[in-house]
Amino acid sequence: MLWPFIGISELKVVVPLVGRGDGRGELVTGMYLDYAQVIRPNAGKAFIIAPLVGYRQFLFAGVHLELAVDIGVRHESHHPGDDATLNDFYIRAFPAAGYELELSPTFYVNSRARVGLLVYRQTHWAEEKKVAPAVDLNFGARF
Repeated sequence: MLWPFIGISELKVVVPLVGRGDGRGELVTGMYLDYAQVIRPNAGKAFIIAPLVGYRQFLFAGVHLELAVDIGVRHESHHPGDDATLNDFYIRAFPAAGYELELSPTFYVNSRARVGLLVYRQTHWAEEKKVAPAVDLNFGARF
């Protein structure tokens, strides 16, 4: 979960792939949802819904590197300037570095610093933010 109170969320399932403990690698899958009108007051009404897939490699003592890619649809109505409705194919990559703190055998907290890199947007490429730095705090449970 990223910023659900303003409309940006990641819902993820993390699956162990290789190794155990500090050197493990995990498959990251899920859904990226962005409908954050609060931070875009002068833009059209937009949302992004995109499946995500990635890989997280733990290095030592909870420190990890991650690369995830969102591939989905960006919809915008009432685009500023021309009042158009846009339906774009959209791809953004998210390289990240983070730290995971084990709270118990079941629960953990994960913090990351990452950069959203625009790979592709079908229309109005020049308007889209190409690089979007971010930090987040995630709470997780193992089943």
